[in-house]
Amino acid sequence: MESFFLPNMNIPATIPRDGNGIAIPDPDWALAVEKTVTFADVAGQGATGTVALFTVTGMILGRLIAQCTTDLAGATATLAVGATGNTAGIIAQTTATDIDAGEIWRGTTPDIGIVESVNIKEWVLSQSIFATVATAAITSGVIKFVLCYYPLTQNANVVAV
Repeated sequence: MESFFLPNMNIPATIPRDGNGIAIPDPDWALAVEKTVTFADVAGQGATGTVALFTVTGMILGRLIAQCTTDLAGATATLAVGATGNTAGIIAQTTATDIDAGEIWRGTTPDIGIVESVNIKEWVLSQSIFATVATAAITSGVIKFVLCYYPLTQNANVVAV
């Protein structure tokens, strides 16, 4: 018997399964995709404009966790994460130099090392996800983005770009 939610996907063995080996549809359990961005004053990597993060196919329920591993630099640069039509819909626009190594970035005031999961936004999405650099370039720094998601449609998938 094939799972309604994940019929054509390569389902990792770590997904919870019932006694028949069918994936258990549980929106609190999610697939995860990682993208690490090393910022530099280059188009698509930190110059004013967008930085592609994830291509989304179909519709997903998702949560994005962003961990800074190297302080961001860039004078008055700002950074936000969202999708077409709502460029700061996932993480609000934040002054880049306020995002430091070891912090979890989820809003205008990054958290130091620990965040209650209830404080991480959850949203339904059917568009690709990108970061927007504004005001000035981000000249250096590293953020690891982890998108935890649950597929809501049969064709749902996420790929880091």
